[in-house]
Amino acid sequence: MADKHGNNIIDNLTSRLNIANEEYFIMAKETKKPVISDIMNSERSGARIISVAVPILDKSQNFIGIIQSNVVVKALENNIGTVKIAESGFAYLLSSSVNIIFHREWQRIGKNYTEFANSKNKLNAFEEGVFVNDSGFIQYAEDDGLKMVGTYATVPTTGWKIIVTAPSDEIYKNANTSNLISIILIISATVIVVVISLFTANRIAKPVKIAADHLNILAKADFTKDLPDGFINRKDETGVLMKSVNVMSKSIRTVINDVISEASNVKENIIISSENLTELSDRISEVSSTTEDMSAMAQQTAAATEQMNATSVDIENAVRSIAQKAQNGSVVVSKISERALDLKESAAVSRSTTNDIRNAIDSEMKSALEWCSRRVAKESFAGGWEFPGGKIEAGEGPKECLARELKEELALEVDVGDFITLVEHDYKDISISLAAYYCNILKGQIKVSVHDSYKWVKISDLLTYDLLPADIPIAKKLIKTRGM
Repeated sequence: MADKHGNNIIDNLTSRLNIANEEYFIMAKETKKPVISDIMNSERSGARIISVAVPILDKSQNFIGIIQSNVVVKALENNIGTVKIAESGFAYLLSSSVNIIFHREWQRIGKNYTEFANSKNKLNAFEEGVFVNDSGFIQYAEDDGLKMVGTYATVPTTGWKIIVTAPSDEIYKNANTSNLISIILIISATVIVVVISLFTANRIAKPVKIAADHLNILAKADFTKDLPDGFINRKDETGVLMKSVNVMSKSIRTVINDVISEASNVKENIIISSENLTELSDRISEVSSTTEDMSAMAQQTAAATEQMNATSVDIENAVRSIAQKAQNGSVVVSKISERALDLKESAAVSRSTTNDIRNAIDSEMKSALEWCSRRVAKESFAGGWEFPGGKIEAGEGPKECLARELKEELALEVDVGDFITLVEHDYKDISISLAAYYCNILKGQIKVSVHDSYKWVKISDLLTYDLLPADIPIAKKLIKTRGM
């Protein structure tokens, strides 16, 4: 316990006489709310600890000191350290400043996560997902190329991130593993709060007997009871202490409720991801042969044109032979020759027209990759425009998935380039995560299968089309970064 100037009154854990410069003391003094510190080393034992500080306020809500308790990080090993997903999955804990609070590899504890992440794919997954959203689902590759999937949730009161991760090939062996992850998240988060609460309750000084009894109730993980109003309303120092203890009890109760709520959201996200994978395998089998028929017709037209051209050449040669053998029929021969030339020119025009038709078809089909394609009438969101792509199959990364989908849906081989953006969108009956990338066409002629139209358009004109809702943020991103 320390007074408002940071002078220690009761101190069982440190040798310092004053803690006024400690961050947790300053935050508790300024916010007048309970504060949980980042990981630090104990001056007395050298162990890594987390400090819990509860401000003491007088009847006018003025700060007059704190009650502080320290939790040894090693205590988390018996809780988060026992979490195991699939065959080799595990859980770990990050602070709000992205330092590692707990990890199964003890050498990483207390260090920043970036010291152990050289993969750009992994860094992007954390910086664009874990550190931006309160909860969600991530996919990334470790430095050795191992593909991983994971879920995460945020403890609202502390800003800590609970992350459970495992190799993707283990996770997708059994969809029921997703439910297990959610259950373990709930249990792990609850255990963390209970552990912090127990340590806090056991370290708080007991100025009076009533306060000691109430802290014993908290130590038994019963957060449903408040101190009697008669003691809280007392005007002396005991009343002030009672108020601070009561505030701590309510804060812990709120943390538990928040963790349970966030863990439930993580479970729902995992279930939706499993449904998306099932729908992907169903749609792959629906490819049609409409574009192949168009290509065959174009080839037949070109063949007919070549035959017509050959015929005109034969006629011209015949005329010349007749002219040499029949000088007296020069007028007739001249007319036949002129007719042959006309036929030759007509054949050349027909061939040119056919080539123009073929080039126009190729040009329009190429637009499906750069811009968007329109969904056929039998599909959901019929008539709407979207960027080509599809859902990730088991064992795939986003780039591998996109290359496969473009080959299946458009008959194109592409080089998938830089990442554009990630969109999270909730439709009426499904929620999706949509990752967009730049692509370069390597070879192939576009053959549509699940769409009935496609176009090349200027980036600045993207929003003039009836885009599907999940594709609109991608169009806005392109217009902002590359629109003219």
